[in-house]
Amino acid sequence: MMSDIEAGKIGCVITKDLSRLGRNYIESGSYMEVFFPKHNVRNIAIADNYDSLNKQEMNIAPFKNILNDMYSRDISKKVLAGRNQEIDDTFINLYVDKVKGILTEKRFLKLTDVMEKEQESNQNRMQEIAAFINDEEYSESDVQMFMGEIRRYAAIMELDEMVLNRLIN
Repeated sequence: MMSDIEAGKIGCVITKDLSRLGRNYIESGSYMEVFFPKHNVRNIAIADNYDSLNKQEMNIAPFKNILNDMYSRDISKKVLAGRNQEIDDTFINLYVDKVKGILTEKRFLKLTDVMEKEQESNQNRMQEIAAFINDEEYSESDVQMFMGEIRRYAAIMELDEMVLNRLIN
């Protein structure tokens, strides 16, 4: 698709919502703010009521992209937790097979070693994702407060010192 856009074959990209364009908010923002405009491509996200042709004064698309990125990471964390549970269940089955004599001690140790390493890797990744999500949630609350302030002053005609200080703080 990107090469077709660069070749001028595509003039409009339509997605169900902004999350379908991409889950990485930096990459999605780069497409929306740089790549599409550079190639005169209209971008429409139906469910999010976004149309690059009709940009509003307060475009919340970048903030939705951040939330989509957080959602994607949260799902990844849940998938990893589910996989770790599967590994725990497999451990139990392997132990039963070892006790029954179906598996040799050597084979049992080899299989469990591989699964323990995967579980450890999953656990580390889940901690990284949890830390990222925590940081993003903190940033999101800052963004929400800022958006509230912006909405409060959306109709002002003159930017005085009091309004400027509130927006900066």
